[in-house]
Amino acid sequence: MLPRYLQKTFGFPRAWMPHAVLGTTLFFSAFLVVEVSPAFLFPAMLPMVLSPLFLVLTTWRYGPLMGLAVAALSAGLILLLFNLPVLLVFVTQFAVVGLLLGDGLRKKVPAVGLLYFTSLVSTLLMIAVGAVYLSHSGMDLSALLQKGSETLLQGVKENARQLQLTPAQMQQYERGVAGMIAFVKVAFPALIFMNAFSIVCLNLLFPLNWAEQLRLDRAHVPPLQELTIPFVWVWGLIVSGMLYLLKVPYLKWVGLNVALIFLLAYLVQGYGILAFFLHRTRLPKIVKGMIYLAFLLHPTLILLLCGAGLFETWFHFRQRAAAKP
Repeated sequence: MLPRYLQKTFGFPRAWMPHAVLGTTLFFSAFLVVEVSPAFLFPAMLPMVLSPLFLVLTTWRYGPLMGLAVAALSAGLILLLFNLPVLLVFVTQFAVVGLLLGDGLRKKVPAVGLLYFTSLVSTLLMIAVGAVYLSHSGMDLSALLQKGSETLLQGVKENARQLQLTPAQMQQYERGVAGMIAFVKVAFPALIFMNAFSIVCLNLLFPLNWAEQLRLDRAHVPPLQELTIPFVWVWGLIVSGMLYLLKVPYLKWVGLNVALIFLLAYLVQGYGILAFFLHRTRLPKIVKGMIYLAFLLHPTLILLLCGAGLFETWFHFRQRAAAKP
């Protein structure tokens, strides 16, 4: 629930603009609390990830020029306050996310297409920045990943010593981490996209939740429990899965990364199914929230939702349930 004074301020561009600039700057600056203690990492990440929120609302209500003005002023303030030129990269990424989402909502672009398009642009931007960095550093991607892997393994070993694991537990722990590192190396492009996708999702869900209070038209965006993925998308998953099964290394790599990206869509549809059935219950909101969180954090439950979302394409679980008296 937005404070009442913000709801009133939102209706006046001259009053809203300084709030949007300060809000974006404040949210983005949350990472500074990590310098106080690493324990604040996760509490600091959420506001930083949500820093495009004010740009989404501004662009949705007042158009891209106003959103661009807020983005430029916020970037200027951040660089002035912290004197860290590297922040310009992240500010640019979040500005692009905010402007694209806000303009897409303003133009009534379908939600799933808007999610994927914005995530793709954000991903390509970060890949381009990474390519520029690698070209100037003289290090290739494989060397960078190898260096990161070695650093991570050293940290894992140190953490395992502090946990006082037995030799057998230590070996199992290191094998698990080594497997995770191997997966990251192979699925690196898809993981960059997933990171962008999670940021975009959060910055779409919050403004949609406040649309009614701020008198914004969200009629073109269905509630989560009604969200569906177009049938034709399943062919993207099928074709990428077939590529993965081939013995050609490059095609196998492409198939894996593309399949993971398409699976995100069916994860969202799976959440729609979960939301549909939870909406039909009388469970307290806090219990529903805990269920959503469990399905967000547990790998097995995430896979279950992906499967449910995929099979919804043919079996229409929600339609069947709604048709029952």
